Amino acid sequence: MTSEYKVALEVAEQEFIRMCAARRIDTDERQMKAKEKKDFLELKGAVVKLIQEGRLEVSETGSEVTYNTYGGQKFTFKKAGGSTLLALETHEGKNIANMYEALADMAGVAANRFTALDDIGDVKALLQLAGLFLAPQ
Repeated sequence: MTSEYKVALEVAEQEFIRMCAARRIDTDERQMKAKEKKDFLELKGAVVKLIQEGRLEVSETGSEVTYNTYGGQKFTFKKAGGSTLLALETHEGKNIANMYEALADMAGVAANRFTALDDIGDVKALLQLAGLFLAPQ
Protein backbone atom coordinates (compact mmCIF):
# COMPACT_ATOMS: atom_id res chain seq x y z
CA MET A 1 0.00 0.00 0.00
CA THR A 2 1.40 3.37 -1.00
CA SER A 3 1.39 6.26 1.44
CA GLU A 4 -0.84 9.17 0.51
CA TYR A 5 1.01 11.49 2.84
CA LYS A 6 2.69 14.58 1.41
CA VAL A 7 4.97 15.12 4.42
CA ALA A 8 7.12 12.50 6.14
CA LEU A 9 6.22 11.61 9.73
CA GLU A 10 9.53 12.89 11.14
CA VAL A 11 9.14 16.23 9.36
CA ALA A 12 5.51 16.55 10.46
CA GLU A 13 6.51 15.90 14.07
CA GLN A 14 9.21 18.60 13.82
CA GLU A 15 6.65 21.02 12.37
CA PHE A 16 4.31 20.21 15.26
CA ILE A 17 7.03 20.90 17.85
CA ARG A 18 8.02 24.16 16.12
CA MET A 19 4.38 25.29 16.00
CA CYS A 20 3.87 24.47 19.68
CA ALA A 21 7.10 26.21 20.69
CA ALA A 22 6.07 29.39 18.85
CA ARG A 23 2.71 29.29 20.64
CA ARG A 24 4.23 28.41 24.01
CA ILE A 25 2.31 25.14 24.19
CA ASP A 26 3.97 22.71 26.58
CA THR A 27 4.95 19.47 24.83
CA ASP A 28 7.04 17.96 27.64
CA GLU A 29 5.23 14.68 28.20
CA ARG A 30 7.39 13.92 31.25
CA GLN A 31 5.64 16.69 33.18
CA MET A 32 2.11 15.51 32.30
CA LYS A 33 -0.17 13.40 34.43
CA ALA A 34 -1.37 10.14 32.85
CA LYS A 35 -4.73 11.54 31.60
CA GLU A 36 -3.12 14.77 30.33
CA LYS A 37 -0.45 12.76 28.51
CA LYS A 38 -3.03 10.44 26.91
CA ASP A 39 -5.13 13.40 25.73
CA PHE A 40 -2.07 15.28 24.48
CA LEU A 41 -0.74 12.30 22.53
CA GLU A 42 -4.13 11.80 20.85
CA LEU A 43 -4.28 15.46 19.91
CA LYS A 44 -0.66 15.46 18.75
CA GLY A 45 -1.30 12.40 16.58
CA ALA A 46 -4.32 14.03 14.93
CA VAL A 47 -2.48 17.30 14.24
CA VAL A 48 0.65 15.55 12.96
CA LYS A 49 -1.57 13.57 10.58
CA LEU A 50 -3.08 16.85 9.28
CA ILE A 51 0.45 18.10 8.62
CA GLN A 52 1.38 14.84 6.88
CA GLU A 53 -1.70 15.11 4.65
CA GLY A 54 -0.75 18.67 3.69
CA ARG A 55 -3.95 20.01 5.20
CA LEU A 56 -2.09 21.95 7.88
CA GLU A 57 0.87 24.14 6.97
CA VAL A 58 3.16 25.70 9.55
CA SER A 59 5.02 28.94 8.75
CA GLU A 60 8.81 29.14 9.08
CA THR A 61 8.46 30.83 12.46
CA GLY A 62 5.71 28.46 13.59
CA SER A 63 3.56 31.40 14.65
CA GLU A 64 1.13 31.15 11.72
CA VAL A 65 -0.69 27.97 10.82
CA THR A 66 -2.84 27.53 7.71
CA TYR A 67 -5.59 24.93 7.59
CA ASN A 68 -6.80 23.81 4.14
CA THR A 69 -10.38 22.51 4.10
CA TYR A 70 -11.57 19.65 1.94
CA GLY A 71 -13.55 22.25 -0.02
CA GLY A 72 -10.47 24.33 -0.79
CA GLN A 73 -10.90 27.13 1.75
CA LYS A 74 -7.86 28.28 3.70
CA PHE A 75 -7.80 29.63 7.23
CA THR A 76 -4.58 31.09 8.64
CA PHE A 77 -4.43 31.24 12.42
CA LYS A 78 -2.25 33.64 14.38
CA LYS A 79 -1.34 33.01 17.99
CA ALA A 80 -4.09 33.26 20.61
CA GLY A 81 -4.25 36.46 22.63
CA GLY A 82 -6.50 38.26 25.06
CA SER A 83 -9.27 38.74 22.52
CA THR A 84 -9.20 35.01 21.81
CA LEU A 85 -9.88 34.22 25.45
CA LEU A 86 -12.73 36.73 25.52
CA ALA A 87 -14.19 35.04 22.46
CA LEU A 88 -14.50 31.86 24.52
CA GLU A 89 -17.18 33.61 26.58
CA THR A 90 -19.30 34.86 23.67
CA HIS A 91 -22.12 32.33 23.99
CA GLU A 92 -23.15 31.33 27.50
CA GLY A 93 -22.94 27.58 27.95
CA LYS A 94 -22.20 26.81 24.28
CA ASN A 95 -18.74 25.29 24.07
CA ILE A 96 -18.55 24.59 20.34
CA ALA A 97 -19.92 28.02 19.43
CA ASN A 98 -17.31 29.58 21.70
CA MET A 99 -14.53 27.49 20.15
CA TYR A 100 -15.64 28.75 16.72
CA GLU A 101 -15.52 32.32 18.05
CA ALA A 102 -11.98 31.74 19.34
CA LEU A 103 -10.90 30.21 16.02
CA ALA A 104 -12.51 33.14 14.20
CA ASP A 105 -10.56 35.57 16.35
CA MET A 106 -7.27 33.82 15.59
CA ALA A 107 -8.10 33.62 11.86
CA GLY A 108 -9.49 37.14 11.57
CA VAL A 109 -12.76 35.93 10.01
CA ALA A 110 -16.40 35.75 11.08
CA ALA A 111 -17.36 32.64 13.06
CA ASN A 112 -20.07 31.81 10.54
CA ARG A 113 -17.30 30.84 8.10
CA PHE A 114 -16.74 27.80 10.32
CA THR A 115 -20.39 26.99 10.90
CA ALA A 116 -20.91 26.98 7.12
CA LEU A 117 -18.40 24.17 6.59
CA ASP A 118 -20.20 21.07 5.32
CA ASP A 119 -17.51 18.43 5.92
CA ILE A 120 -17.41 16.88 9.37
CA GLY A 121 -13.71 16.12 8.84
CA ASP A 122 -13.02 19.86 8.67
CA VAL A 123 -15.16 20.52 11.73
CA LYS A 124 -13.38 17.87 13.78
CA ALA A 125 -9.94 19.06 12.64
CA LEU A 126 -10.72 22.68 13.49
CA LEU A 127 -11.99 21.74 16.94
CA GLN A 128 -8.81 19.72 17.52
CA LEU A 129 -6.73 22.74 16.49
CA ALA A 130 -8.73 24.93 18.86
CA GLY A 131 -8.06 22.46 21.65
CA LEU A 132 -4.34 22.60 20.94
CA PHE A 133 -4.11 26.35 20.42
CA LEU A 134 -6.00 27.01 23.68
CA ALA A 135 -4.18 24.38 25.74
CA PRO A 136 -2.71 25.46 29.07
CA GLN A 137 0.73 26.95 28.64
